[in-house]
Amino acid sequence: MPSLNLEDIPYKLYTKLVKSAEKNNRNLNGEALFCHEKALSVADVDPDAPLDRLGSLRANKPR
Repeated sequence: MPSLNLEDIPYKLYTKLVKSAEKNNRNLNGEALFCHEKALSVADVDPDAPLDRLGSLRANKPR
């Protein structure tokens, strides 16, 4: 199984991760994996989608 080593973690971030792991009854490795998966599973956002929608609404606007 692949592995990942994190080095030079800022102390504040490390303590937040430790506290979060304790709160969620996970070990430090499990908490780090959970946080990474959560951050990377956010849906991709199309920055042009609102502009496309606006163009479509304007094209269908009654005059």
